[in-house]
Amino acid sequence: RFSIPLEEKEAFLEAMEKAPDVVERESDIMNFLRHCDFDLWASAKRLCAYWASRKRSFGPRAHLPMDLSGRGAMTDTDILNLQAGFPALLPRAKNGKRVIFVDRRQIMPKSLYDKMRSQNKGKSDSESHANLVKRSPFYMTHWISQEEQAQTDGVIFLVLLALPRLQDYDRPAQKRAFTALANAFPIKYKIHLIVCPPTYATHSHSKRYVLQELVTSFVGQLLESSISSDDIHVHFEREKGQILDELLEVGLVREGIPNLLGGDWTFDHFSKWCQERVQHDLQASVERCCGPPSGLTGMDGVEETTIAASGDTQHKHEAPTKVSARAAAGESENQPAENSNLTQQQRRKAKNIIHSRQKRARRRQEQEALHQEHNRLVIENAKLKNEEKQLQKWMEEGLALVSRGGPRELQ
Repeated sequence: RFSIPLEEKEAFLEAMEKAPDVVERESDIMNFLRHCDFDLWASAKRLCAYWASRKRSFGPRAHLPMDLSGRGAMTDTDILNLQAGFPALLPRAKNGKRVIFVDRRQIMPKSLYDKMRSQNKGKSDSESHANLVKRSPFYMTHWISQEEQAQTDGVIFLVLLALPRLQDYDRPAQKRAFTALANAFPIKYKIHLIVCPPTYATHSHSKRYVLQELVTSFVGQLLESSISSDDIHVHFEREKGQILDELLEVGLVREGIPNLLGGDWTFDHFSKWCQERVQHDLQASVERCCGPPSGLTGMDGVEETTIAASGDTQHKHEAPTKVSARAAAGESENQPAENSNLTQQQRRKAKNIIHSRQKRARRRQEQEALHQEHNRLVIENAKLKNEEKQLQKWMEEGLALVSRGGPRELQ
């Protein structure tokens, strides 16, 4: 007789005891059965692994709803980190698959996070920033795992591994995240590692060695995390535009490829999606607590057009104010005593940092466009000068022929 060991299912049993409605709503067994081709034993083990990973990531808040209302498992700081774009949801691929973009540069700086912690609680928790780094990816993966297509067909992960400014990564955090992806979430996936080295790195032996070590180490940890080698693809940009062409071949659309890789998508689109998602979750939180308002049947979901290249947004319904939603949500059970509510000044400062990042990205894009236009005009100017020299030469030859007698000379 088979049985899952107690230490593996302890987190699931605790969740069933404390928040059975959350377990039923957010970890539907059918999601795991579809992913595991209706293998009951594999589905049960993955379900227990999901709650174990959720408990490790969120601690006592793991039994709260996984939403962006600010009263669920995600705190205000977690939401700000997600809104900054770590990770970000891109428009769907041509085949309809979801695409997640992971850029470590978008993580909230530890200095800012520690400052917020010290202002709120009088001290700084050195491990809290590491928890912050894994909560946002957990939320986004959980949100996508609710779709049937993600469970059966899979999701595309774009992981920005190296840029002209080579960056290291948190190896233990990365291993935990991908172990959860491989063993806990009911989704299938393909991971595409993006390596954009500086130009000089392709000619420098020492820089090439650093890049090779970085990629080898990262891929090695993916394999140790139970990620199959068939699900890992490395894209190395040896010439400008190469990665863009390869991603288009994978099935991504140009509007869904980040502008730093040659596409048209920017983090502004994801920020708008987050804002709509917050309003949607606030509405859902009120309805769970007090029931739907009269004449309002609830929201069918957040418009996906907010993450498309056009950036157009349409709210289906008016969401209640944040104050009333939080007041209603605060009456729910299983609410932890501590909540990392941010002051208006702290929230404004964090949003300013996010805005500054986006502004710098837009400025870099504009500068690159101007540089490309400058190069094009220089080349065109050189061609025109060559044509002018050729025409001048022909004119001088023609004048010489005329001065020597014209056509009679040719005869």
